[in-house]
Amino acid sequence: MSFSLLETDWEDAPRPAPPGATLFAVGDVHGHAAHLDALLAALAAPIREAKGRGDAVHLVLVGDYVDRGPSSVGTLDRLPGIAARLGGVEVHLLRGNHDRLLADLLTAAEPDPELLARWLRKGGGGVVRELGLEPPAAGRRLSCPSTLVAALRERLGPARLSVLGGLADSWRCGDWLFVHAGVDPVRSLDAQDRAAWLTVREPFLSGAKWAHDFAVVHGHTVRGPEVLPHRVAVDSGAYRTGVLTAAEITGARVRFRSVADRRNLASFRALPGARQGRRFERTALRPVVPPRGGRATADDRTSTAVQSRPAGALTSG
Repeated sequence: MSFSLLETDWEDAPRPAPPGATLFAVGDVHGHAAHLDALLAALAAPIREAKGRGDAVHLVLVGDYVDRGPSSVGTLDRLPGIAARLGGVEVHLLRGNHDRLLADLLTAAEPDPELLARWLRKGGGGVVRELGLEPPAAGRRLSCPSTLVAALRERLGPARLSVLGGLADSWRCGDWLFVHAGVDPVRSLDAQDRAAWLTVREPFLSGAKWAHDFAVVHGHTVRGPEVLPHRVAVDSGAYRTGVLTAAEITGARVRFRSVADRRNLASFRALPGARQGRRFERTALRPVVPPRGGRATADDRTSTAVQSRPAGALTSG
């Protein structure tokens, strides 16, 4: 698989990063391990630049590593090694609602047939197949769900279960809060139900009556790279657009990098964030070369040859 890199110019950020810090945030991966490899490769140079300035560099992944893509297992396998791969960057792995659903399913004292059915409806069937098992036919109830859950638990293994169990609900750095979906715009964080941080859309997205002294970086809702006074969105819907996005915040500025696997980027261009300010339209698409040591699973089949296209390719529809 080949990828192209889309980059934006710097723009004003809703809040400044702490002095001497550069913050990167990666959107929802959803089993697209090859995209993650390509995006980490694209971030290697700006990370080196930030470290060369003496900045403390933090990389946040906002969650939803599993479901809907070809390599959820491969994605989980990559997460523990990202810090070493990028030269000792501080990595913060957040929990998404899909990650929480899978973890709850596999750690419950008794298998929950309704939870299993819900996970399968949300794209879990691909994970079942990755692990060499067969999901039930659509609309068909399992006669013995405990058998499938036990097999999933065994084949996923303790190391991957530990990764799922070790994910954080949020990470705060200065005037920035990183969460998967968002927060209540008015209530204090201490008074909020953290489970809602994995699923909320409104009233967070519109931000009416925003009362917090921080801005939020989030995924979950497929907005594309979007900047509003109270939030920055980084979920480009890799499973449906073929684009995975990261934000970089340093000083009082923010910019985006996205890796794309498809020649037709119309679905990405249609996202609210990608349309905002006609972002990416004047940006050349450059080659991305995955770093040495980047792993590819059998179902990734990632090549290191990445296509370069002229700047006008993105705007041609």
